Amino acid sequence: MGALDPATAAEQPVGLGRAMDIQSVIVGAGAILTDTMRAVMNVMKNRLGRISGFPWAAMAAHFFQRDHRWTQSAVLSTSGQHLERKAMGQLNAGIVPVTPFQQNCTILFDMDDKQGVVVDPGGDVDKILAVLKDNAITAKAIWVTHGHIDHAGGAMDLKDALSIDIIGPHEADRPLLANLENQAKRFGLTDPVRNCIPDRFLSEGDTVSFGEHSFEVLHCPGHAPGHVVYYNRAAKFAHVGDVLFRGSIGRTDLPGGDHAALITSIKDKLLPLGDDIGFICGHGPGGRFGEERRTNPFLA
Repeated sequence: MGALDPATAAEQPVGLGRAMDIQSVIVGAGAILTDTMRAVMNVMKNRLGRISGFPWAAMAAHFFQRDHRWTQSAVLSTSGQHLERKAMGQLNAGIVPVTPFQQNCTILFDMDDKQGVVVDPGGDVDKILAVLKDNAITAKAIWVTHGHIDHAGGAMDLKDALSIDIIGPHEADRPLLANLENQAKRFGLTDPVRNCIPDRFLSEGDTVSFGEHSFEVLHCPGHAPGHVVYYNRAAKFAHVGDVLFRGSIGRTDLPGGDHAALITSIKDKLLPLGDDIGFICGHGPGGRFGEERRTNPFLA
């Protein structure tokens, strides 16, 4: 639920966070570029081309809310110089901004069979369902990174709508998930919220998957006691939830937060995976671990 702001960290070491507009998501995966998107992607190519040194193909996906479709979806070469097509069957991602917190509900899916998972459906379930329908994606499960309302608030409604299981987070977040209704009141949210009961909690070293895409589970407490990260080794990609942000880290002033534990999670579990790992985070644009290791003021 938000990131720490480096600009105010001195006065507010565990800060109230800052809202970040969703511009693009960068993942270590492929996507199919349709001819109608080429003009749009010339602009995106210039933007992503300024981020040098990618050792993996980068996909930018920007969700256009008015018609529930990805309007920017393409593959860039590692040099950022030209667009190229990729074969189907690779890992793809799309962002659906949900709740007043503009949380990055993420749909991970295979472009070949259009099967995937919904990560962190914090709310706006009708919008998520519309995206799945309009893009012909079949969600096989719901994956939750942690028990904050903007990440898990819509999980039960989505589970009922699709008859699929809720997987994650770690059991240490059971009290947060059982208290979502009170979290809603605390933050003044008026939309109905239901406490969440996962079908399966996760532990360090577990694996979860859909189709041929397998993700390792990393237990990364600090922002929340039971926070987990989903890491796809083959794609060099991680969904880090609210553990790490571009230029910031997760806030730790909420119940169960622990700043020292959060820094340990990032430095001991995420950064050792490699500088070339691309990530999606819970709010704002994604990035790659190497850039955060070098420039993130909270990791100096």
